[in-house]
Amino acid sequence: MSASIKAGLNNDMHLMTDGVTRAYVDGNGKVGIGTDSPTSGLHVQTDTNPVMKVSRGTNNAANINLYYNTTFTGQVSGSAGAFQLSSVGSSTPMQFYTDGSKNMEIDENGYVTMDSQPSFAASKTSGHVTSADQIYIANIVRHNTGGHYNSSTGRFTAPTSGKYFISTMLMSLDDQAYNNKFYRLRVNGSAIQNVYSTTSGASGHHQWQWSGVISLNAQDYVDLQINNVGMYGSNQLYSWFSGHLLG
Repeated sequence: MSASIKAGLNNDMHLMTDGVTRAYVDGNGKVGIGTDSPTSGLHVQTDTNPVMKVSRGTNNAANINLYYNTTFTGQVSGSAGAFQLSSVGSSTPMQFYTDGSKNMEIDENGYVTMDSQPSFAASKTSGHVTSADQIYIANIVRHNTGGHYNSSTGRFTAPTSGKYFISTMLMSLDDQAYNNKFYRLRVNGSAIQNVYSTTSGASGHHQWQWSGVISLNAQDYVDLQINNVGMYGSNQLYSWFSGHLLG
């Protein structure tokens, strides 16, 4: 006999071919394919790829529909030339979790939010910078998602490798002439950009700005170093150091 169905003594059931159990239903109704110890409603265990295949004719997509209770909430689809994940309903968002926490959401309007995406913005109120080669420490933290900006050292430390958008705005003291004076944007203590005043010669308050995208490795740090010009630092409205992970 090439196939058999066998009911066990503990209210379980085996579907066998060639004397080997191929499918198993335990006493609680859990179904195992390739295992006689299913741990969920359907437990498939095999060393063959693909583990599971869902297929439909060429005129239609192959869909797996997902329900919560009786409410249709989502769909996984394989259509011609595309793989699709779909939330269903006029106000059903699509959410992405890692380690039990929601880290990204696409709402019904297509707006993408990533509440855990590393970012920071800080300003300075702890006093003017008057010494050359001094680090510009923005001590007022406006936001610091992930806690990667240090308001004691003035450093932002990249938590992961990627592209980061960095923006700076500093204002000089009003008695500064601007010939060949600048501040440095540094990575790991080495300058990657000198930010010069757009005005030369005349003294007075001027704001110096820079923004751009830089590549950082995990644990690289970014800070600002003053060259030989006094910088205003007693009001948070006149300075800005910020950044965020693009990806």
